[in-house]
Amino acid sequence: ACAKTARGVTDGCRYAQYGERAENAEFFLRSSGGYVAVYTGQKEKEPVTVTAIEVSNLRGADRAMLEKGIPVSDKSELLKLLEDLGS
Repeated sequence: ACAKTARGVTDGCRYAQYGERAENAEFFLRSSGGYVAVYTGQKEKEPVTVTAIEVSNLRGADRAMLEKGIPVSDKSELLKLLEDLGS
């Protein structure tokens, strides 16, 4: 069972939830040049956009999730995740 924290679901469980949805993801968040980038596929080499969110400023768990690629189901979830990572 996944425990809740002040910020939501614990990090390991959060990645497990995203990982299960990788097949249906419209976007993936990964690192590119030290910044959070948005890709249209898990194996794409070129991002659609690179954000101003520096990977070095993220928590360790978020950096680890970016290394694997965070699947994002749609544009609405993409905006929410980018807001969370940027805050």
